[in-house]
Amino acid sequence: MREDLSLNYRRWLDADQPGAAPDADRAGDDRAGLIEDQADAAFAALYEACVSAPLPSSEFTSGTMAAIATATAADARRAKVVRKALVWSGIPAGLALAYFGAGPLFSVLSSAFVAGLNLLVAVVVWFANGPDARSSLWTVMTGIGRAAAAFVADPRVTIAIVVFQVVAVAALVALHRLLGPEREWQK
Repeated sequence: MREDLSLNYRRWLDADQPGAAPDADRAGDDRAGLIEDQADAAFAALYEACVSAPLPSSEFTSGTMAAIATATAADARRAKVVRKALVWSGIPAGLALAYFGAGPLFSVLSSAFVAGLNLLVAVVVWFANGPDARSSLWTVMTGIGRAAAAFVADPRVTIAIVVFQVVAVAALVALHRLLGPEREWQK
């Protein structure tokens, strides 16, 4: 077998040499195609002699195909059961969702409709008043500032802000004590 490999290898190298037919490539002769075919045939013989294709046994093939058929049938049964379960559980769930979701859905839709009408009325009023409308940016900012000042001026809000600041400082002190005297941030 070793001599057969050597012989096929030498035939392939001889046929595949670039100088095997020096004027055949340039002249467009059929000899160039013949030499390439001989080189390909020699390489195919060499490859077949070197590499043997392992064929699976018939038992392995039949066992594999039987396992594939069994798995396919099991997947089909499982998909059928899941489809039935989803359909029969989906119908009551859909009805319950429609029943309990109708109220909030209509509420959102009616709120959106009213908001749209309010926007339409506001746009019509703005165009009717013209560019001299009193709702300029500074007027809006002044109104927001007055509302914030009135909110903060309430004693309950002021006391709540002071209490939050005291709690924040106490939490900071407790965290400092928990972390200890080490100063890792300087390392």
